[in-house]
Amino acid sequence: MYDNLEKIKNNVVSDLKNLVINGNFENRSDWIQGNCVTSTNNNIMRITGDGSSHIPRIYQDTGVTVNPGDKLYFKCSFRGSFDELVRMGIVLYAKDSSESINYNLVDGVINDKNYTLSDVSILDVSKGNLMFQIRSQFTNAASSKDKYVEVSKAMCINLTTVFGKGNEPSKKQMDEVVNGLDNSWFNDVLKLNQYQNATIQATLKENSKLEKTVENNKIEKLSDLPVNRNKFDFDKKLIYRFSSAELRYSGSNVSTDEKNTFDGENTVKLTTDNNSNAVVLMNIGSKIDLTTSNYIDLYVYVENIFNVGATQIDLMSSSGLTNKFSYYLLKDKLTEVQENGWRYLRIRKSDFQKGGSIEWSDIQYVRIVTKSSNSNNVNLSIAKLEGVTVPKGAVSLYFGDGTKGQYTNAFRIMEKYGLRGCINVITSKIGVDDAFVNWSDLREMEKGGWVVCSHTHTHKHLWDLNDADTKYELETSHKMLFDRGFYFGSRCLVVPFGHYSTRVDKEARKYYSIVRTMTYNDRDTPQMEFMQSHRRVQHYLSPHAEDDFIKLKSWVDNVIGNKTEVSIAFHRIDESETQYTTPLEEFEKFCQYVRQKVDEGILECVTWKDTLTQSLNINPIDEKGLKYVISKENKNVFLDLPLDN
Repeated sequence: MYDNLEKIKNNVVSDLKNLVINGNFENRSDWIQGNCVTSTNNNIMRITGDGSSHIPRIYQDTGVTVNPGDKLYFKCSFRGSFDELVRMGIVLYAKDSSESINYNLVDGVINDKNYTLSDVSILDVSKGNLMFQIRSQFTNAASSKDKYVEVSKAMCINLTTVFGKGNEPSKKQMDEVVNGLDNSWFNDVLKLNQYQNATIQATLKENSKLEKTVENNKIEKLSDLPVNRNKFDFDKKLIYRFSSAELRYSGSNVSTDEKNTFDGENTVKLTTDNNSNAVVLMNIGSKIDLTTSNYIDLYVYVENIFNVGATQIDLMSSSGLTNKFSYYLLKDKLTEVQENGWRYLRIRKSDFQKGGSIEWSDIQYVRIVTKSSNSNNVNLSIAKLEGVTVPKGAVSLYFGDGTKGQYTNAFRIMEKYGLRGCINVITSKIGVDDAFVNWSDLREMEKGGWVVCSHTHTHKHLWDLNDADTKYELETSHKMLFDRGFYFGSRCLVVPFGHYSTRVDKEARKYYSIVRTMTYNDRDTPQMEFMQSHRRVQHYLSPHAEDDFIKLKSWVDNVIGNKTEVSIAFHRIDESETQYTTPLEEFEKFCQYVRQKVDEGILECVTWKDTLTQSLNINPIDEKGLKYVISKENKNVFLDLPLDN
């Protein structure tokens, strides 16, 4: 922002011109009608379909030449009516060119809701006059007859012409400026000094917010979490707090980390390079009894995740390696999600290998070893190690695609037994026909405690899509859920077919706080770390048609016995014959059994909202799916997704 401010100050251009002629709709001159009739009242234009096309529209030749690569900022306000209206929005293109028409449309229009559409669009077109089109789209030509949308305040500015290529402001900056100019933003000319002043004020406001949060090195949370943040953990025992306070560590390539602090205290950093080992050996002071613990929790900050090699934890009774419990697969846990930063890892105690005659009541030393997988550096900053006792197993029930039977059958049966689930909807299918749930169904389910999650917009294989189509799938689905009030669920993504990639995740992070992507390899013994799976790798099982009640019961019994969790992703709950159909009788027997175990106090039936808001997590999420502020390198980093998007 600061660089742009300087460039703006030095710019010799004195105004920002709105390229849309009569963008305030005082009259209809220079607008061409396409398969519609128009009328204006109080600077609002009504575009009414005539029944000859499913796309009534108005458009104009702005008379302004645009060049390939020009960045255009546009903004327009809409109000749509009638159930038949599918989408509405703006289309930009160059006159007499069929290349790269830019569509900027609102899908899933809600009746009588006001929309404001704005963005920065890059034109990849042949040189020519800018054509600006406002369109609506109905299900078919006949349904457009006498149906209308209303539009107001149409604006388009060529940012490249005003500021020069590479100096163009962002959409966020332009929105801040335009929103600060009361109702004048649709006039023909905007003064540059108004843009400068508004942008400078926005910068000062942002600085003030940052200064407030870093005051006294305290982190200011952005929203409130539920009081009961440790609902799912029965007991925690601190094994060791790694910091410079006691300086009882020893080993090679080990130092105190004053940069990546945890709860205001330093951490201990292991550094490796050239295939060297880094080893830290800690005397925890006195023996600790972990006999009743189910898990070992590790809080660690990782840098250069792609370079992490063999890494392990040893829990020992003495400084020698004869008697120890060892967990060798720490690298696999770290690299399952290839992401730098703070990580919270939960390891089943049963996954530690025993060496010698050690018992879990006889732990006094901790040893952590790591190695780089190549000649590059790896830094692991260790904060804390805990033993955790979990009193119950857990089951999470998911329902993929949003088919009607999930409302008429699964929801009703689960309601009968007091259970809740997550429904993962393909937003383009909602209410399309009787095969899929509608918005009314989903509101009733959410009111009953369910979470309504995104399953993308059209259910495509994300890793096969280009960047633009990936963005469309993820953003459209998120916004459709968010705009209808499904705030938490709009932050939750269930990836179709589990087909995911680092490239897709980069785009998904703009809209989603949690992603479910992967499946189990072993269908007979499903398990994962209780409640604490990484937010971007959520393992699950999808029942097949041949998986009867006995099979489903065995999954539940497994997690009860091992104090773990299973996520079961159902699809069709009816009497159809598909690979992923669960018949009603089998499903009800399963729900009855889950209820029985919940009543016995040995099982939890939970949703994503339960686990993310009520279990301890290093980067918590609140009830609307918003992230908190975290501390990194003694600076506050904002990870929240804005609620008003």
